[in-house]
Amino acid sequence: MVLLVIVVVGSLFSLSGCSGVDIDKRSVVVGIGVDVGKKARFRVSLEVIVPKGGENSGNGQFFILDQEANSITYAVEALQAKSEKLLDFTHTKIVVMGEDLARENADLLLDYAVRKPGLQFIAWMVVARPNANALLKLKTKSG
Repeated sequence: MVLLVIVVVGSLFSLSGCSGVDIDKRSVVVGIGVDVGKKARFRVSLEVIVPKGGENSGNGQFFILDQEANSITYAVEALQAKSEKLLDFTHTKIVVMGEDLARENADLLLDYAVRKPGLQFIAWMVVARPNANALLKLKTKSG
């Protein structure tokens, strides 16, 4: 019994509190688009929001990061290497695949989406015509 108490108390001291990355050092990815690439197998596009505080927060400002690679994972890793901030996928709401990719290799994107840590299962999965990059760049007017 005493040994159990010592182990439990010892493990409590080894737990860390807030050792995560600050929000200022994160880029929040709200959309992922995957198309068939021209020079490589895949073209991955990430829609990243531009965080702004104050009254104008949530005004729809975003930018797109693109990368071609022979694997979706390698493309995301290359985009992470180019980014100043840590790419955060916990707020990703949409996963878009181009029509050509949907006809050929949809299972590869679905496998990636299921296995990606931090990617929620509540994200919308859609097929875009003509391609995913064009859909992610589309900006709608919101009231």
